[in-house]
Amino acid sequence: MARWRQVLAHLASYFGTALVGEIAENVNGYVALRRRQKAAPASIRMELALLRQAFRIAGLPRLDVPSIEVRNTRKGFLEAADVQRIAGHLPEHLAPIAWAGFYTGWRKSEILRLGWRDANLAAGTVRLWPGETKSGSGRVFPLAACPPLARLLADQRATVSRIERECQCVVPSVFCQPDGGPIRDMDDSWRSACTAAGKPGALFHDLRRSFALHMRRLGLSETDIMELAGWKTPSMFRRYCVADETGLAERLRRAWNGTTSAQATDSEGLSRDEATAASR
Repeated sequence: MARWRQVLAHLASYFGTALVGEIAENVNGYVALRRRQKAAPASIRMELALLRQAFRIAGLPRLDVPSIEVRNTRKGFLEAADVQRIAGHLPEHLAPIAWAGFYTGWRKSEILRLGWRDANLAAGTVRLWPGETKSGSGRVFPLAACPPLARLLADQRATVSRIERECQCVVPSVFCQPDGGPIRDMDDSWRSACTAAGKPGALFHDLRRSFALHMRRLGLSETDIMELAGWKTPSMFRRYCVADETGLAERLRRAWNGTTSAQATDSEGLSRDEATAASR
């Protein structure tokens, strides 16, 4: 909500009480101002989208807005130790959501919408149904293949069952407020936790990239990772999947050690041959 209030504040500051026709005529001026203010292209595009949506809801003529190019490929990712620190600074009911993001690579909105109808602990699956994801495609994550995620959901089931007994209510959500209510937003708590954990500016969405990197380290194929996390195309996947510098360094070290050992063996064999020839 805080982000949307900021968007509205920018729009209200520029357009104020301008008439509909004046707003339409000054959209380019607004964009020029926001660029002078060093606003991120993604922020400008969001603000224009909200303005355009307001016109549509009000039944006004379609508002034409300029196309804003956004190059928002990010490079940040979080290791398990980072998630541990961040989760330690989150409210108790929000910490499991961070781990769910790390284990699945799913979007925050997808995780917050999860209900117990989606998590079949007996069958060992957690599912996103067609139409409930950004791409519109369904997705299934095999819990049995990821013991930490299976334990997390089992713990959540126990926690939710306790809340249901105490509140005498039915809680449909996998992740919920301490009183059983749905979690609508956790952005402020996330930002505060990241700052306290020494990772200021980290995004929940970075967990999606972290999942891809972690799965590559475990040896999963690109196709498997795409299927688990919901990337539709290899090009989109590669935007998220940062280079595994640590893993690359380790593989290079092993390669060099193997080469050095082979050279040493060859040199030792050659020395023996030379010594034998000299003794003749």
